[in-house]
Amino acid sequence: IRDTSVTGVQTCGHHAVRNVRLVSLTKRAQSRTATLFSTDADSDTSASEKARVVFLGTPDVAAESLKAIVKDSQKNGSPYEVVGVITQPPKRRKRGKVTPSPVGLVAEELDIPVLCPEKAKDPEFLDELESTLRPDLCITAAYGQYLPKRFLAMPKYGTCVTFLTRFS
Repeated sequence: IRDTSVTGVQTCGHHAVRNVRLVSLTKRAQSRTATLFSTDADSDTSASEKARVVFLGTPDVAAESLKAIVKDSQKNGSPYEVVGVITQPPKRRKRGKVTPSPVGLVAEELDIPVLCPEKAKDPEFLDELESTLRPDLCITAAYGQYLPKRFLAMPKYGTCVTFLTRFS
């Protein structure tokens, strides 16, 4: 595990994010757990104060990132909650069977709302994202579509790209 911890205030886009701690994982790491965001131990964040995070991703490696983010969000005092997932639409895979993306499958297992727009610039999709999920922060990991300016301007804290490590 390579810890890229940062204390204090960092910027994500043009907004300040407090006490961000990111940990990247490698296949050789003994522990597969990661604290993605942390707050002071004595703070108690209520559900109404939690940042609303929307995760964007499609392949298996992004699904693993989603699991880690959701696991961390469920810890006592977590400053955020995952309120939705955006992934590529289901595709015909093995033997013509239509199958959701790996991220879509994980989101369904975790009972997280999933949006699967054909195009991220679709006005209906953007309207639904803005009115229903109302993200404070979007995290994207191998999503697979260009994100339009309207999308990028929507979250209060911006859209952050995760840098996926190469699994060897």
